[in-house]
Amino acid sequence: MSPRTRADAHRAERSALLAAISVAVATSIHHAYGAIVYHTPWRLDAVVISALTVAVMLAALKLSRAVANATLRRVAWWTFWGVNAVVFVLLLGAFEGLYNHALKDLLYFGGAPFALMRALFPAPRYELPNNWFFEVTGVFQVVVAAISAIQLARLLPHRPRRADTTRPASEASMTARLAKPALWTIRLTGPVQVAVGIALWMGRAIPLRPAHMLVGVVFDLALVSLVVLGALAGVRRAAVLAGIALAVVVPVFGVVQARILPGPEHWVVRAAHLLLGIIAMVVATRLARFIHSSRTVAQTTTRAPDGAAHANAQRRVLG
Repeated sequence: MSPRTRADAHRAERSALLAAISVAVATSIHHAYGAIVYHTPWRLDAVVISALTVAVMLAALKLSRAVANATLRRVAWWTFWGVNAVVFVLLLGAFEGLYNHALKDLLYFGGAPFALMRALFPAPRYELPNNWFFEVTGVFQVVVAAISAIQLARLLPHRPRRADTTRPASEASMTARLAKPALWTIRLTGPVQVAVGIALWMGRAIPLRPAHMLVGVVFDLALVSLVVLGALAGVRRAAVLAGIALAVVVPVFGVVQARILPGPEHWVVRAAHLLLGIIAMVVATRLARFIHSSRTVAQTTTRAPDGAAHANAQRRVLG
């Protein structure tokens, strides 16, 4: 590995580590506050788990940089990457943040039946929304975990390898294949959301509101998947940031829209929510196109690795 490549890898590792620490800080604040407010000291376990996870990541990263044995170096590096992905992205981001708080808030403020809420979020482990700071910090875990997932995706090209040669074409092809089901999920759920949203706007599909929110969560997960795959494929930063912003804004706006401009002018808020959903569909489609284009660039580089030709092709397809 050349000095410049090693420096790039160290920067990517540092970014992934800082993103993981941000998740640890966010979830520690959230759970410590919940332990105090709800008199549930068991919530402090999340603070301990977060601290231990960061310590394991630091030790694994230091070991991966210090040891000379290639196998041990790969094991340490993948420990650093895997612990971050499992604890901070999946456990604290997808389960704790997305399910325990984002979905709970969407259903609760969307008027889901009390029986359904208690079936999905049974007492006493779950508190129904009654403290704005607890719920906001709970949902915020999704945001920092999504950033951590993107940094992990960006880190993958710098992973230790058995050989010095890389396989950009095969990696890009795998990313493109993974993007297809996410894109089809967007294509299927997006029009359904628009149609049901218009029906709700007209007051003719009120019983479908909980289902509308559940499908919206599936849509949002597919959009987040495309954002992560797009970051991994090296698409334009503006497209990735737009995807992150929409993945956060669309569901949050859907929850709070009923409280904005109540009265005759409320149609403006509904129209804005509908427009944001359509924009999210467009951004998701463009991300998928960029991901597919990155595979084309990689295949072109593999067949004819001419520097100028590759640069021109990359500018055409990735902007």
